[in-house]
Amino acid sequence: IYQWIQSHIGYIATSDKSDWVAEAIRGFETRRGDCFTYFAVARAMLDAAGIENMPVYPKEGYHVHYWNLVCVEGGWYHFDTTPRKSGSTFCIVTNPQYDALSGARYSTHYLENGMEYPEMATE
Repeated sequence: IYQWIQSHIGYIATSDKSDWVAEAIRGFETRRGDCFTYFAVARAMLDAAGIENMPVYPKEGYHVHYWNLVCVEGGWYHFDTTPRKSGSTFCIVTNPQYDALSGARYSTHYLENGMEYPEMATE
C-alpha cells in the first residue's frame, strides 16, 4: 500500500479537507493531492485490506499535516505516505524514528492534540 501510493500519487499543495472519503476518491481519480489526499488514499486502502488504522490530525500551532497510524502485529506505528524531499520512508515507524526522520516541522507532538491515540510501539 505504501509503495503503491508513493509511486501513483503526485504531490500538489491542494485538497478538500472537509471529507476524507471524497478526497480519497479524488486522489484515486486525479492521482495527485497534498498530505490530506495521501492520508485519505492510505486510509481507504488500509480499510479495504482490513488493516486497523486511524488518522493523525494537525495539532494547533503546528504545521498542518495529516497521516495515519497502523496496527501491525499488535503494535501501533506511524504510516505517513506523503513524500518528502529528503526521500525518507515513514512506513511503519516508531515515535523516535518518526521524529528523527521528520525533524521539527512534523513530529509526534501531533499526538498531543486532544484525540485519544493508542500506546505506540517502541520497537
